[in-house]
Amino acid sequence: MLVYIVRDNRPGHFRQCEGVASALARIAPLEVRNVFPNFHWFSRRIIPTIAYRLHLPASLVLGLLYDFEVETLDPPDIVIASGHRNVVPGLLIARLFGARFVYAGIHDRRYLDEMDMVVTPCPRDAYEPRHVYAPVLNPVSRKDFPLPRRLTGPEDLRGARLGLMLGGETRTHRFTTRDWRQLARLIAETRRDLGIEWWATTSRRTPRAARKFLKSLVKSGDLHKFIEYDPAMPGSPNEVLGLDGTLVTEDSMAMLSEALTAGRPVIALKPSMVWPSRQDEAVTAMAAMAGTPVIPISELTVERMAAALTGGEPVPFEPIEVLQANLLAAPHLLAALGLVPPHPPAPALATKES
Repeated sequence: MLVYIVRDNRPGHFRQCEGVASALARIAPLEVRNVFPNFHWFSRRIIPTIAYRLHLPASLVLGLLYDFEVETLDPPDIVIASGHRNVVPGLLIARLFGARFVYAGIHDRRYLDEMDMVVTPCPRDAYEPRHVYAPVLNPVSRKDFPLPRRLTGPEDLRGARLGLMLGGETRTHRFTTRDWRQLARLIAETRRDLGIEWWATTSRRTPRAARKFLKSLVKSGDLHKFIEYDPAMPGSPNEVLGLDGTLVTEDSMAMLSEALTAGRPVIALKPSMVWPSRQDEAVTAMAAMAGTPVIPISELTVERMAAALTGGEPVPFEPIEVLQANLLAAPHLLAALGLVPPHPPAPALATKES
């Protein structure tokens, strides 16, 4: 079967799609290809919705709004997309070729009737038709990293290597200068008193104020390495994911999922200003599954950080395995995608020798 991933420049989107494809590939053989919509100012807002609802020719809309040359596309069997702006081009490709459409992530329900399956990170949504639950998906595997240093008590943090993964502003999360100053103070203090080697990375949304604090920490020698966000990066740098422990801001569900999957102790950091959203449920579900604390940045002290990172062995967190298991338990969803799961071998018949 041929699977298309509708890919934009946001790692959190396409890595979820890659996770879905990986889970499906464990059930049936697939060929996976990326397709790249070219987004113009007029292909980001209401115009795609109008074009889709009016049932304008899919090939025409794909060409005009997203610069697709549809005659160069081989007919796919499944199209996977994540992120609101990728829904319409994905649905149009599926409509053009009669393919099934899979969405990964939290959706706004506008196109729910056109989706053949939704992989949702919100446990409550999993009970809706054509939905299946999985933590936020990513292609990271803990097998890709060396065994981490065992952190069994506060003294084990001496000389440890810790990562800080920063997201940034969203509709539901706002960081203050006080948040960034608190993190900078924590890094400097633990570097001085415990000899912790800190690594930090940013995301597309990390504000200038946060990057300024990190650069000042590099100059003072308190931050060992600063990996600034690069649009060419396929996701979180493995060199940060593979350290002894990780602190991640909870606004980025993708970075949090990657850190948890890497199999290190993780702390999810909550900024000063948070508005209720469905993302809260997704983050809470992941944190509960992995046994990870969620701590407000304003309440993060050296003592609390040490207690959280040394509270016990990380719980195995494998989103792709969770999705695979949930799909195998829902054969009607696989049938809707045209997938046939492998049948377990029939038990051998007992024979009696004469």
